[in-house]
Amino acid sequence: MNVRHFFSSLLIAIICLSLLTGLAIAQQPLESSFDAAVQDTPASDAIQEPVIVRPSPDVSPRRSFLPPQDQSAIPDQTVLLNSKFAGWEEVAETVNGERVSDTIRGNWIMVDPNGRIEGSVLAAEGADVDRMNIFLMNNGRLVKQTSLLGDGRFEFTNVRQGAYALIGWGPNGFFAFGLNILAFNPDNNGVVVNSVIATAYQNKTTINTDWIQYFAPLVNFRVYGRYSDGEGRDDPAKLYGFVGLYENLPQATLATSISSQQVIKQADGTVLGRVHQFNSINGRPVDVQSTKVMLFQGDSVVASTTTDNYGGFAFRQVPDGSYGVTAAGSDGVGMIAIEVVTGTETTNDAGEIVPPSPTPVDFTLMPSETIGWLRNYANEVAYNRALLAPRPPSQGDNDDACPYCGIPGCNGCQPYANCKSRNITFEQWTQMGCQNVAQKYGDGSILAGWTKQQRLNIQKSNARTDKAFYPEQNLNGF
Repeated sequence: MNVRHFFSSLLIAIICLSLLTGLAIAQQPLESSFDAAVQDTPASDAIQEPVIVRPSPDVSPRRSFLPPQDQSAIPDQTVLLNSKFAGWEEVAETVNGERVSDTIRGNWIMVDPNGRIEGSVLAAEGADVDRMNIFLMNNGRLVKQTSLLGDGRFEFTNVRQGAYALIGWGPNGFFAFGLNILAFNPDNNGVVVNSVIATAYQNKTTINTDWIQYFAPLVNFRVYGRYSDGEGRDDPAKLYGFVGLYENLPQATLATSISSQQVIKQADGTVLGRVHQFNSINGRPVDVQSTKVMLFQGDSVVASTTTDNYGGFAFRQVPDGSYGVTAAGSDGVGMIAIEVVTGTETTNDAGEIVPPSPTPVDFTLMPSETIGWLRNYANEVAYNRALLAPRPPSQGDNDDACPYCGIPGCNGCQPYANCKSRNITFEQWTQMGCQNVAQKYGDGSILAGWTKQQRLNIQKSNARTDKAFYPEQNLNGF
């Protein structure tokens, strides 16, 4: 009886639990937890639109991200550029303490609408521009390279705005200087030229490679101070970089390096000049630290001086003629050729005699980051020339030796036979295409002798460089 009562109670409990569960399910609301996204149940024959369920905006992500830390603003550079000693003005004879004039020299050119610049190279006395290569460098990188055409012209295309170094190097011609190249401005109207007229100095001997090798290690890289003035129309034009020059197009007289105009000396025979340097980031002029300036005639240093705080220099009692001007210092190097002439007097409308106006030398040094490339190139040229310099005939040569290559019985008929000669010049060696077969003669018979001679040439070159650039007496003129 107890067992029957137990099972009956259990059955009643199960039935009651089932009823309670069904009632709870029936009373559940139809809305989901995303109430705003649920619409009324449409009619069975209506077209149902898809329901887009978006999470609540106050839902926190699983992983909280750290807020960015407060970073203090980078302060402006505290060192100001000494703008008194920087600028594009030309040097002048000291008047009332002023070392520069109001005349701005244009050390810049502008590309044409197609991004092209062109130029020509003249040859100074004793120089030759035949087979000259032209290099265009920016930020220490070689960006363009070409060779002179038969008429001495060259051109570069797709040139971007920036601060550049223009270098010309040939078997008997050399120049190197810096310049700004501006983007095309349709409002230019001839204010800024788009061509360069450079003059190459003689490069037949090793004098140019000597001074490059000697002064290149002295060039260093310094951080220039910030400018207190901008590059707007109301700011001084003498401190414009390529942005200010492009936008404002100031009037300027072309620099000597770009125009190759004659240098008119003063009445007492003094030649004035100024070297500039610019910031390769923005093309704005900077102050030039102490720089050595040398006046060459042939392979001889006929005058030597040092620039003042403005980058100005003077050579006294200079005769008319063709010269090379080399500037080298911690800020960079540069080399151009000049033609010094005596100005002619003129007569004004009142019948008064007007003395000639002197025209100073004006050019910009190459950016300091370019010196590494120039030094390596000069070392390669110097090595090849020393390697292939003419040499006297070896002792014991037979009388019937070929007059061209020194090889008995050759008679100049064997292909590349003259390449083995120790008496040919560098020009002869290249014209005969000996570089194509030079590796065939690397057994030491010729190259070993060349290497030995190279060591001797380096010793002689160093001694000659010390004597030329730093003689015992002070060369302050002729």
